[in-house]
Amino acid sequence: MKNIVKILILVLVFMSFFSMALCKKVIKGEAPIVSIDPIGNIEIKGTSITITGTIYDPDNDAVKVVGYIEQKPQNQAETTMIATGRYTLEIPLTGLNVNTLYTVVVQGVDSQGNKTVPAPYITFTYKGTPASNIVANADFTQSGWKDLYSSTYDNSSIVTQYLNNKDSGDYVPEWIFLVPDHSNFYNHKVKINISSGSINFQATVNYGQGTEINMYQPLNYSITSNTKIKIVVNISSMGNGSFPFAPYYERTLKLILKIDNTYYIAAILTDSSNSCSHDGKTNLIKNVPTSQDYEKIISIVGLTALNTEDFPGQITFAAGQTIKEIRLKLHTKGSFNVTLKYFGIIEN
Repeated sequence: MKNIVKILILVLVFMSFFSMALCKKVIKGEAPIVSIDPIGNIEIKGTSITITGTIYDPDNDAVKVVGYIEQKPQNQAETTMIATGRYTLEIPLTGLNVNTLYTVVVQGVDSQGNKTVPAPYITFTYKGTPASNIVANADFTQSGWKDLYSSTYDNSSIVTQYLNNKDSGDYVPEWIFLVPDHSNFYNHKVKINISSGSINFQATVNYGQGTEINMYQPLNYSITSNTKIKIVVNISSMGNGSFPFAPYYERTLKLILKIDNTYYIAAILTDSSNSCSHDGKTNLIKNVPTSQDYEKIISIVGLTALNTEDFPGQITFAAGQTIKEIRLKLHTKGSFNVTLKYFGIIEN
């Protein structure tokens, strides 16, 4: 009898431990619970969307949160394994189409591999990337600019000493100035005046070979169907040439994009009413008003652009091509006075 009692006790103890293990297994099978904080602005502009909320696991397993764009699941982010509590995700918006509706999906995962059912939590309209995130300091308001050289760039030693020199010369953060390294171009006394929000270019001497100054910024930006160039400029005066027979240096402001290793003229702005040999080859914008701020936004995709300096090549810009540099070239036959207030790439 005693042996039977002992056996029954052992059986009860075994069943008790088995039941505890079974209960534990069942509890461990519960998926975490995820909540998300509402976002007031359903129009998102930028390179990422910030998602915050709370995650809870019934059995206190370590958990993580995974978030992604439903229509573009490769755009995702996840937390590390954390305890129950608050979380933050920064989900990238790379490659999204502007003015298009997208949905953020959030999922909780615990250390046992249990997952919540993915569910859409936030729907938003993507409004593009601000120009400042594509072309840095596009409005020239970034601090650190210097206007310390007040004279003209009329020889190579002056250019070397003062141009792009933030300690003693003319300097704008993120941008590079260039005066061509050729004796012809140093005779025009090109001058740069810089202030917050504007860059003024002047040439005070007429010269038959043309007066030229460039400013540019290296990029690595993939063109989308909504990519545009934006410029705001005030032309006080621009050259004295007859223009039709000299498209490259008479009264022109060129907007140039570098695709791969080749430069292409995306647009030419001039205050002249004349045509030139660029007609039909690139985007010639005539009759730009003078002595007032002039804003122009130019769509890129489908635009035909001539290779710079009249080489035979040309290109039709298309989504997926990579912009390696954006450049402005002020090139006139004579004196000029032009103030640039914005130059960049926008998505809208």
